[in-house]
Amino acid sequence: MRTAIRPLVALALVVGVFGLTACEKKLEKEQCALIRKKAFDLRNQAQPCSTDQDCVNSEWPDCKGSPNKKTFDAIKAVQKEFTDGKCEEPKNECQKPEIYCKQGLCVVREKGTPEGSDDIRIN
Repeated sequence: MRTAIRPLVALALVVGVFGLTACEKKLEKEQCALIRKKAFDLRNQAQPCSTDQDCVNSEWPDCKGSPNKKTFDAIKAVQKEFTDGKCEEPKNECQKPEIYCKQGLCVVREKGTPEGSDDIRIN
């Protein structure tokens, strides 16, 4: 009797493992795009700061943003949603720009761009 139960237990384990992997859901491209847009929307809002330490280098959804710490944490949650949905990440060459607090907002200054240049983006 005991030997008859072993194959049933093994079968149940195989079905259970298969069932778990079969239920993993990959989001559609449109859903992934909406999640990524949500991250850009968060990052593209004004990012208030008091000091340079309030500003963070962003690597997702791209590395050109300058979120403050609060927004950075919110973006991390959105990034988890993107990753958990098995969304495909577009290729991105990250070059870390200088991030600092200027007149109460986090800003990006690309390396080699002088202070006061029109190339400075305020996020």
